[in-house]
Amino acid sequence: MKVLCINNDGGGFADYVDVTNGTTVRQLFQQQVHSGKPDGYLIRVNRQPVPCDQVLQEGDRVSFTPVKIEGAKTRALLVLLLLSRNRLVSVDRIADQLWSGDPPPSASATIHAYISRLRRALVGPGEADRGPLVTHRPGYLLRVADDEYDVDRFEALVRRASTVSAAEAATLLGQALSLWRGPALAEFADLSFAMTEANRLAELRLVAIERRAEAEKQERERLSRQNEGLKIIVNTANTAIEYQKEKENANQKAVNSKKSSNY
Repeated sequence: MKVLCINNDGGGFADYVDVTNGTTVRQLFQQQVHSGKPDGYLIRVNRQPVPCDQVLQEGDRVSFTPVKIEGAKTRALLVLLLLSRNRLVSVDRIADQLWSGDPPPSASATIHAYISRLRRALVGPGEADRGPLVTHRPGYLLRVADDEYDVDRFEALVRRASTVSAAEAATLLGQALSLWRGPALAEFADLSFAMTEANRLAELRLVAIERRAEAEKQERERLSRQNEGLKIIVNTANTAIEYQKEKENANQKAVNSKKSSNY
């Protein structure tokens, strides 16, 4: 089948490519993008953000846009909008948070410039009007789809782990912890709003590590008990077989002895 692949890296290209049935977004990325990792790209199918394990369909429009965000304040603004995802954040609040309560007189114009820079980074060329960053007085809103934000995926996996068996919990918690790439929001240690979230996430990560260790311990103990039970069953069966053999041998001896006495 064919899909339209749009690579917005460098000079960029767009072409229809042949893929086999069952091909995922990640596999197409590996085939068509020869540098970087999916985590460093905004990936959309039919103009909507999707997870990398989504299976492609005939005629899908797939775009890979590298996320290159220049400037510490611009990246801090993105973090602030992500932490308030799908909720309106006023310009006044943005100014207060980015400049730690002491914004410059030009804060509003500077924020507008940061927003423009973010829009260019978050969408492909010519797609700004379809991007996730929305202007809505008195501020801005960042639209984030379900399962698009790694923190949401992490917390969802941790929650699911509390509702399943120890073996499944260990697997889910392992998947949750694999989403981590180092300390959360370390670049923004001087911003209180980022550090509040970073501390919360660090605590959740420790909880996940402890719960995974406990789940793995419970599973090992369960398997050990199961093995012991199997050993008891096997030993009991072997004892019964030996007893049956001894009984048959005794009966055979009795038969042989009777035959001998008749001669």
